[in-house]
Amino acid sequence: MSIYLCPQSTNPENTEQVLLAAVGMGSTTLTDKSPNFPKVLQEAAFVQVMLEYDASFNLMLCREDLICTISVEGGAAISLMDDGGPLIRFKCGTLEPECLYGIASFSNNGHPQSSRKEQSFFTDAVRFKTWIYSQIIDNL
Repeated sequence: MSIYLCPQSTNPENTEQVLLAAVGMGSTTLTDKSPNFPKVLQEAAFVQVMLEYDASFNLMLCREDLICTISVEGGAAISLMDDGGPLIRFKCGTLEPECLYGIASFSNNGHPQSSRKEQSFFTDAVRFKTWIYSQIIDNL
């Protein structure tokens, strides 16, 4: 099955109603000192939020080039070696993948103050759609 790049971003007023999922083989531990990598592909469900916490954990609007998310499952986040993985948007009201929505970038997972404010951040693939397509065409 092929997954295509989403044609447009989700309406900001409806972001928390759209289910997203990320998959990866990143570390399942909270520290970089002794990463523990899974033997099978891991999946986590997210919803997009319009707010993020900065490095000092002050609340601010999510940057326009990012997709700020929180876990549906509580506590799940992208981690070490998950960067570059897909963020998939599901068709409304289903668990059927609709399109590629973002690319895993970073999280505040493992930050000493992040226990209640854990977020994962993805590069907004839709925002960079023109650049992505030009790179594909230029490298055929």
